[in-house]
Amino acid sequence: MSKSLKNFITLSEALSRPEWTSRSLRICFLLGGWHEKIEVTQDILKAAAAWESKINNFFFNTIDIMRASDGLTTESSSSHDETPAFASLDKAKADLHEALCDSFDTPAAMRIIANFVSECNATQLSRAAVLSASRWITRVVTIFGLNREGEDVVLGQNGDNDGSGQLQTSALHSQIIAWHGVEIPHAAQQPIYAASKLRDDVRQCVLSAREDIDYVALGKLTEHINSDPHQMAGANTDPYYATASRFHADIQHLASEKASTEEILSLCDDFRDIHLYSLDIYLEDRENLPALVRPLDASLKRALAEKRAVAVAEATAKTKRKAEEAAKQLARDNQAKINPAELFKNELYSEWDEQGIPTRDAKGDKVTKSSRKKLVKMYEKQQKVHREWLDKHERK
Repeated sequence: MSKSLKNFITLSEALSRPEWTSRSLRICFLLGGWHEKIEVTQDILKAAAAWESKINNFFFNTIDIMRASDGLTTESSSSHDETPAFASLDKAKADLHEALCDSFDTPAAMRIIANFVSECNATQLSRAAVLSASRWITRVVTIFGLNREGEDVVLGQNGDNDGSGQLQTSALHSQIIAWHGVEIPHAAQQPIYAASKLRDDVRQCVLSAREDIDYVALGKLTEHINSDPHQMAGANTDPYYATASRFHADIQHLASEKASTEEILSLCDDFRDIHLYSLDIYLEDRENLPALVRPLDASLKRALAEKRAVAVAEATAKTKRKAEEAAKQLARDNQAKINPAELFKNELYSEWDEQGIPTRDAKGDKVTKSSRKKLVKMYEKQQKVHREWLDKHERK
């Protein structure tokens, strides 16, 4: 890649493309050594996207834990729960320090962070341990320039090292637990989190109903929202409050009308796929867990578009298969309707016996024994399918 070959692009040109961001490009550079040539290939971009996605998902889950804890940043738990978590964190810190001291080996540092996240995901950690891990990762990625919007807050903390020269932080006492862009806008959090919880409760109420929906219980799910004057006041001007308020009103209406399960679930899907999508917010439904609320960025939009395209292709193929099978079934039914005595009454033959089996062909020549044997088999097969067809229609 060089200017002479004209097979390069500038950083400005790269950042103008929707699939590249300043963060993804910085991750590409960090995945390669500072002293090595870096060619931004599709493979490197995929590796960077995978690394960023892993960190994003970890941050999403951390924020979800934060919400479930009502903002709790520390949690009392037994030493048995805490020790393995902080031992892993301490090892990651030591390994990262060693990698950066080795001629600032950022590829190794990025692997250490990714492996640490994998270990956290595979281990049943306490909430406090997950939050501590997330704060440390946030501190490191901010130092690496991957969280430019949070630099003033995160890097302004005291305690950059613990006296041993290792990369230590006071982020364990910081409220910053994720890089910028993981959380939905601050103005959206109160109304959308409340609407998301209402949607979770409504879906649970409907899906858990074995027979009839408890419409009284469904209506009560919306009662607490009426007592929030801030929400009702903001519903007229703020798009987040307006969307949440409309969903709340629609649920109330369906409950009062005793709507069907399909209507209620369809409303919940529209709230996720249409109304929140238009606000660049996505609800990721999870089995036996509340929906995960996350911002709808360009990469997620592409992933959802690809998923929808696959779903549409599968639905189209399924419809085509059904149509083909219906056509085949219709042909079989039309064939089965024919009385076996009329099966061979056509221009190919000129005489038939009392059963309708041909005895002479169109020219008047006698049907040979081998031909008659085949015709008898066809006759007997038609007898069977015709009898089945008659039985089927008699039952109807």
